[in-house]
Amino acid sequence: TTTTTTTTTMPTLVLSSKIPSDITQQWSLESITTSVKYVEYVGNPCTSFSPGGECVECTGDCDDDSDCAGDLRCAQRRSSGGEELVPGCVWGPNSDSLRFDDSDYCFLPISQPGIMNYVGECSSGSYLCGLCEGDCDSDSSCEGDLICVERSGYSAVQGCTGEG
Repeated sequence: TTTTTTTTTMPTLVLSSKIPSDITQQWSLESITTSVKYVEYVGNPCTSFSPGGECVECTGDCDDDSDCAGDLRCAQRRSSGGEELVPGCVWGPNSDSLRFDDSDYCFLPISQPGIMNYVGECSSGSYLCGLCEGDCDSDSSCEGDLICVERSGYSAVQGCTGEG
């Protein structure tokens, strides 16, 4: 399987006056590039199939954060029901076989204060969860005096918004 990145160029409208007293408008188009990263199964473990021995974003099957390059984390998917997403990655066309297995994929965690956010498996030995971050299993998996809130599905967490 090869990594597929789709680049789409979309026109953006920019208005600017020629001079303040002139009501004519000058129109110009600029390009915005949008990149879509598709989930890609490269093998198990993905480190054996990746140049440099580290998996890149949206590739798997990773077993641990150390399998992923740089600041990437390994999204530990526990279900084969297809509902667990890989943050920042998209299931491509004809990817049901990937979506419905329990393989794990590297992703770039992005924290947004006050918003529920999956940042990967947190533990005292690796990455500690911050406020509104998960997945934690005990208070020792969290920064400082934060408390790990075990929840079922998308139940609310006090002080946080979103579903996570």
